[in-house]
Amino acid sequence: MCHLSARFPTPTTSTTTQDLAPQLLSTIADLNTAVTSLTSAVNAFDGSLLGLLPQSIAVVAAETKVDVTILKATHIAASSANFTADESTQVVDTLATQIGPIQDSLNALKTKVRIFVGVLYMDQ
Repeated sequence: MCHLSARFPTPTTSTTTQDLAPQLLSTIADLNTAVTSLTSAVNAFDGSLLGLLPQSIAVVAAETKVDVTILKATHIAASSANFTADESTQVVDTLATQIGPIQDSLNALKTKVRIFVGVLYMDQ
């Protein structure tokens, strides 16, 4: 019994990844702006009847911007070629500058949690 076999060349797709460190650094800077905007929106939220709708929209819009920016940064980092040692240091240093603004945002949320809960359950 004779077995015939053939080997066909398989097409290879050449995907070149590029170094996206500058884009990532820019997006991290955008994240800083977004977190600061969220903190400002939360601080401005007072739960008043006349301010409820515009203040709520401001908080949701700022929070959405934070989420989108995080997703964008994650995508850029995953799509990039490996960073050089210098670029890696820059990314880590830039991310480290986020600690203070994120803490400020969390503190603002902690301060306003009773107002948020009160607004959520005011009809009950």
